[in-house]
Amino acid sequence: MNHKEFGDTVSFDAMYRTNRHAMNFIPFIAIDNHKRSVVVGSTLISHENAPNFTWVLQAFVKAHNSQPRFVITDQCLSMKEAIPDVLTESKHRLCPWYIMTKIPRERHASEVYTKTVFYDVQKEIHKALYFCGLHVNSEEGDIVQYVVAHKNCKMITKVSYQVTHNVVANTFNCQCNLFTRTGILCRDIQAAKSRYREIDIEKEASINEL
Repeated sequence: MNHKEFGDTVSFDAMYRTNRHAMNFIPFIAIDNHKRSVVVGSTLISHENAPNFTWVLQAFVKAHNSQPRFVITDQCLSMKEAIPDVLTESKHRLCPWYIMTKIPRERHASEVYTKTVFYDVQKEIHKALYFCGLHVNSEEGDIVQYVVAHKNCKMITKVSYQVTHNVVANTFNCQCNLFTRTGILCRDIQAAKSRYREIDIEKEASINEL
């Protein structure tokens, strides 16, 4: 019923993780006429990769016998790969939250850097938002490994780098070494920081609801 009435625009992500089985919980969310979130589907997957997301989307379409007009996600690279293969009638858009988080970051950068350096920082922030896709490659203890793919205007992957995040120390290191060479945070770290910040916000919201 929810999907039939409100399923023209659907968002989904894999931010919710279970502790016991290390599975990713994926809710499909729509908005009703009262601007409230309604669940129109959900599933569990073991890894955030393209084959798993492809299976999830195929099952979603089979269950509802239709595709949403718009699908909204984060910057997950595996989602970007799966969506055009399955949701051929849907238009894919990034979550506005990602766009809005870049604005304070740019404002802060404009205050601490010279004009010339700021333009370089701004370019990396924009590239992180519009031309980077990422997925979690591994999680071991306090270390999270992200793989960030650089894409061109046709969304074809040009090169990928691995970003290592130490959760306890709250440090990020990227294979591209742009920060080491120039002192500017690369688009890969910018993308990974945005991803981690959303996970942190979701955890805090879940705790507050208890």
